[in-house]
Amino acid sequence: MNDPRFDDALLWSPDALDALEVGSALLDEDFRGLFLRVPAAVPMSERSTVPAAIWQVESLRDLAARSLRRRGRVVIVDTLSGEVRVGFLRDPEGEDPPAEPLTAAALEMIPEGASTSEARCDLVAAAGLPWRPGDFLVTVVLLDRASNRAAVSLRPSAASEAFRDTVVDAFIATEFQGLRAPPVSPLPGLTSTRYLPAPGVPPTPDAPGITLAIDRAVPQRPGVPWRLHGAWRLPLCVQDIVREPDATHEHLAARGHPYPTAVLPVTLLLTGPDSLRDLEIELSLPSFDPIDPAAPPGTVTGCFSVDLLELVDAPPTPQPWFLYAFSREVMTGPVRSTLIDASLLPPR
Repeated sequence: MNDPRFDDALLWSPDALDALEVGSALLDEDFRGLFLRVPAAVPMSERSTVPAAIWQVESLRDLAARSLRRRGRVVIVDTLSGEVRVGFLRDPEGEDPPAEPLTAAALEMIPEGASTSEARCDLVAAAGLPWRPGDFLVTVVLLDRASNRAAVSLRPSAASEAFRDTVVDAFIATEFQGLRAPPVSPLPGLTSTRYLPAPGVPPTPDAPGITLAIDRAVPQRPGVPWRLHGAWRLPLCVQDIVREPDATHEHLAARGHPYPTAVLPVTLLLTGPDSLRDLEIELSLPSFDPIDPAAPPGTVTGCFSVDLLELVDAPPTPQPWFLYAFSREVMTGPVRSTLIDASLLPPR
């Protein structure tokens, strides 16, 4: 929506935002999907919240099947550390709608047409946005739908950028160069994880991104893995570079892998329609690309093969799952995979 009246300050003024009738404007533009707005910059000395507004514009049937306020998730990524925080999209002034089963027959009864749904939240309360200076990317995920990614920058005050000091910036950059890369996780041997090319692993993307491959249908039977393959090309930060091997690197080398030259963060989020319990899996993935620490490349590559069932605390709900992957500025998904209840299958 390109309404010139839509100033970021309106996000802190619900009545003024309502007057713009954003949902109706999106309908008039034939927009379909999720539209997210957050303030581009938040002066921490003047504000205590970080509001987000999300509009869902869909067919009436799709709106009925996808409850934004019940199933919506807020995903916040720290673009420096790669840390990911996930929260429920809940309206602080409203009540959560009750869960009502929706049958295929009921969906068929819904007439043609399109409409909108809207939700708002405070990113600090809803998803634990760190209240400190930093740059973050925000996405709303609703099952197999994902919004635009919106950037928000927290700064001490509105005037702080005018007094930015390049000497201070250089000092902070030097501090990050002294950080150790995180240990590789998960580890081969302790799990069936592999970080080398193998059957099923997709080709490495030519541009920054993560390519995922997973079976569309997986029976939930004893001994059957939920195998996820991935290949990636990701922007390299100085704190990702391995400067001294650690125990996890020795562990990899003892199992036929080269020594890593960098370790990068990737977070997997899996969400589904039948359970409010999502799966969040943090990976620290090794790259074996040659790296000159004095002149590091802009991106590095790698691949992985993991059994998702080995990386969760409890058996996941048998249902359709929608998988997303996040790594700083890079996001991939959704990729669909259904876990099938063994009771629906003939005995073996």
